[in-house]
Amino acid sequence: MPKQISSISELVKDIQRRVDSGDKSIMKELKNSKGQTLEQVTKEDLGRAGAALKQFLRNWIQAYFNSRQPKWYERTGAFIDSVKVKVFSERGISKAVVYFEDSGSIRNSFLDKGKKKRTQRRGYLPALLNDGWIVKKDVWFRDVEFLGYYKRQDSHEGFGFMELAFAQAKRDPRFKNIEIEMEKNVPWDLL
Repeated sequence: MPKQISSISELVKDIQRRVDSGDKSIMKELKNSKGQTLEQVTKEDLGRAGAALKQFLRNWIQAYFNSRQPKWYERTGAFIDSVKVKVFSERGISKAVVYFEDSGSIRNSFLDKGKKKRTQRRGYLPALLNDGWIVKKDVWFRDVEFLGYYKRQDSHEGFGFMELAFAQAKRDPRFKNIEIEMEKNVPWDLL
C-alpha cells in the first residue's frame, strides 16, 4: 500500500530520507516542469553532453567562418578555442556549463591596431556573431558589411550559431533527461 503523506514538509522529509538511503527509484517518481520523469544523471553524463554541446558550437562557428573570408583582418582561431566546458556541483545539483573564455571571445577593434590608446569599443564575439550588429555612428565603415553591420540575408539577426547548436543538442540522445538552458551573459561592462 502506498505511503500516505499529509503535508509538504512530510513529503520533503520522505524524499530526503529516500535519497539519503540511496533509493534511486525516487528519481523516476519525480517530474520536472515539463512533466518528464527525472532519472539520475551522472557527472559523467553531463560531461559527455557538455563536450557534445561544445563541439556543436565549434562546428557552427566554423560553418560561419567557412561562409566568408575576412578582408580586414586575419583570423587567429582564438574564438573557436575559447569554447570551454566545466562540470561541477552546486547545492547538491550537478551542472555542466559550456561557456566562452574571455581571452578568446572579447576583442579590441582591429581599427585600434598600432594605436597606443584604444579609440574603439571592445567586442564580445559570441553576441556579435550570434545576434549581428549595426554601427549607428556616421563613420566611413558604417555601410560596409561585416565591418559596419552584420545580419543574415533572410533576417535582421546574426548567424544564430548558439540557437543552431542548442537545437542540435535537443535532438541528440546524449541530452536525454538533461535540461538545456541558454543564458546570454554579455560582459558589457568590459566594453
